Amino acid sequence: MSSLRERGAAFDMSQLLDESGVEITDGETIKKIPKDFLYSISQVRTDFDEASLQELALNIKENGQQLPVIVHPLDNTNKYCIHQGERRWRAIGLVEELDTVDCLIRTDNTMFQQLSENIQRENLSPYEISAALINLKSKENIRSVDLSQKLGKSKSWTSQYESIAKMPVDLVQNLKNQNVLDINVIANIRKSAQADLDATLRFVQSGNNLTRENTERFKAKILSSLDGIQRQKKDKKFKLTNILVLYKEEHGIVINDSLDVKADFMNILIGNEVIAAPIEDIVLVGYQSYKNDKEKV
Repeated sequence: MSSLRERGAAFDMSQLLDESGVEITDGETIKKIPKDFLYSISQVRTDFDEASLQELALNIKENGQQLPVIVHPLDNTNKYCIHQGERRWRAIGLVEELDTVDCLIRTDNTMFQQLSENIQRENLSPYEISAALINLKSKENIRSVDLSQKLGKSKSWTSQYESIAKMPVDLVQNLKNQNVLDINVIANIRKSAQADLDATLRFVQSGNNLTRENTERFKAKILSSLDGIQRQKKDKKFKLTNILVLYKEEHGIVINDSLDVKADFMNILIGNEVIAAPIEDIVLVGYQSYKNDKEKV
């Protein structure tokens, strides 16, 4: 018995499509395409859990394929590139009894549609969504606000997922290792890390169950501590420094920016009088500091 590849070499691809039992859904035709004639590239999903795939494969074997895999039209490789549904294709590949995959062939899909559909159907992790958003922005050279509009999402939604890509790599890896998938928990950790990365890493690595409640409390604690430090810095009033000089046996203060190199003189305040004194006759005495409330220190 010839293999699918041998059949593909001998016949036109259209002859291999099993259209028996073809279904029509929302005006689109579902065709059964040999699974060897599908391939994947640049998919949104990057993490495929082997146990989960095995479970899906068993489900498909027992109950049939519930949703079609969406593919691009036949290309110059004489195969169909998967547009959406790679996980189902991989699972079917594990079922020896199945030779074909139920597919929808679409010609008008865009990367925006692919991402939108994957978000709705494929249960992507926040990290996969983040990477996909950054990749899509780069490829399409668009702004976040335009990306939000094309995906039908709010600006805050897009910003929240994009911000994951700006987090330190080791922090993200720790969250992945603990299977943290709640975007609100990730957001709390990100904000805490912006205030104190070392403390946040220790908190994440502590083995605590990272929930919305305890990460919210930790974030509040970190931000409160940061506010205290900032208030202390603010309370330290800026000090102004005057240059004290002696001119003709009288003490005076150099007026800021009064040096005129060409004229070779400097303005000095002696008492309440401003005097233009030759530089050669001025003797530096020292400095006098003032707080910005004019109190001497």
